[in-house]
Amino acid sequence: MWRLSNSGPRDDQGRVARQYAGVSGKVENCQVGVYASLVWNTHSTLINTRLYLPESWTDDPARCDKVGIPADQRTFKTKLELAREMVQADLKAGVEFGWVGGDGFYGHGLELGEALDEMGLSFLLDVHCTQQIYPFKPQLQVPERTSPRGAAPTKRRADVEALRVDAYAQQLLPCQWQTVTVRDGTKGPLKLAMHVRRVWLWDGEAETPTQRTLVISRRLTDNKLKYSLSNDDAITTPIERFAYRQAQRYWVERAFQEAKSELGMSDYQVRKWLAWHHHMALVMLSLSFLVKERIQQTASCPLLSARDIRLLIIAMLLNDPDAVDRRIAQMDIRHAQRRKDIERHYRENDPDSANDTG
Repeated sequence: MWRLSNSGPRDDQGRVARQYAGVSGKVENCQVGVYASLVWNTHSTLINTRLYLPESWTDDPARCDKVGIPADQRTFKTKLELAREMVQADLKAGVEFGWVGGDGFYGHGLELGEALDEMGLSFLLDVHCTQQIYPFKPQLQVPERTSPRGAAPTKRRADVEALRVDAYAQQLLPCQWQTVTVRDGTKGPLKLAMHVRRVWLWDGEAETPTQRTLVISRRLTDNKLKYSLSNDDAITTPIERFAYRQAQRYWVERAFQEAKSELGMSDYQVRKWLAWHHHMALVMLSLSFLVKERIQQTASCPLLSARDIRLLIIAMLLNDPDAVDRRIAQMDIRHAQRRKDIERHYRENDPDSANDTG
C-alpha cells in the first residue's frame, strides 16, 4: 500500500519546497517521500521509499549539487511514476505480495491502475468522493452535427452522464448493502456495511471505457463512507475480500505511527541526499526488526507492542538485570489491563464473542 509522508532533502539554507503534504492535507513548506509498506494480517512494515523532487529542484543543477543528488536521479518524476517504479523494484527484488493498495491520491485517475494491470497485479485503490463513474457501460461516439455553421464535431462523447461516487452512494437502498465482519479488534468485531458493483471509467480520451469494481464501505458507528476501485471481478470475488482489503490501510497508518513515535522517522535534520536515504533505511530496518519480534512472540505475548520491545532493548543495553525485570513487570501490568479492556468491549458489543479474545 502506498502513502505520502513528509520527508526529503534540505538545501544549504535549510529551505524546503512548497508542496502538498499528505499528513496536513494542505500546501506548505515540507519534504515529501513516497513509501511502500508490506502488510500481513495485523502486521505491517515499511520496505521501500523514493524521495520526491519537485521541478524547482530538478531544474536547478546548483541546488542538486549542494545536496549531493546523483546525476541520474535529477529527472523530474511524479509521485505516481515513483510508485510504479517501486512496485517494479520490489517485484524484481523478490518481494511477494498478493495485491496493491493505495490512498485516494494514487487511486485518482487511470494511470497507476493501468500500470498495475499491465504488470498483472491485483489492486484496490481508494478514490475521492468526487470520482466520476458510469454505473453502466457508456457508448462512445461523435455527436451528429446539429448546425450548418461552425466546424463539425470530432470529439467523441459518452451517451450518458458520469456520476460522482458519493451521489451514487446516496441513491442506494438499504437492501443493496451487506454487513460484513472484517476482523476482531480491540473494541469488538469490526463490521462494515459493504456495496460492490461493476462500473466503468472514461477520461474523455481513451478508445474504450475501463471496467472497474466499485467498492463502498460504510462504518456502522458513524455512517462514514469510503470509496475504492479494484480490478478484481465484482461477481467472482467474495465481498469479504474487498472489505478486508479496504480496511487494511489502518495497519499502514500504524506502521507510520510506530516509525515516527518509536524510531524517530521524522526526527532528523539532514541536508544531503545520501543522509536522508541512510536515515530512512535505518528506520525501515529497525521497524522490520520490531515487527519480526512481535510475530515471533505472538503465542507467548500477543499484546506485545513496538514500544514494549524498544523499552526492553534499552533496559538490556544498560546491562542491569533489575531494570529488565522492572520493564517486564510494567509490561505485564499494561497487558493485563488491555486484556480487561478488550474483554469488556467484546461483552458490550458482541456478547457471543466475549470468550474468543484470549
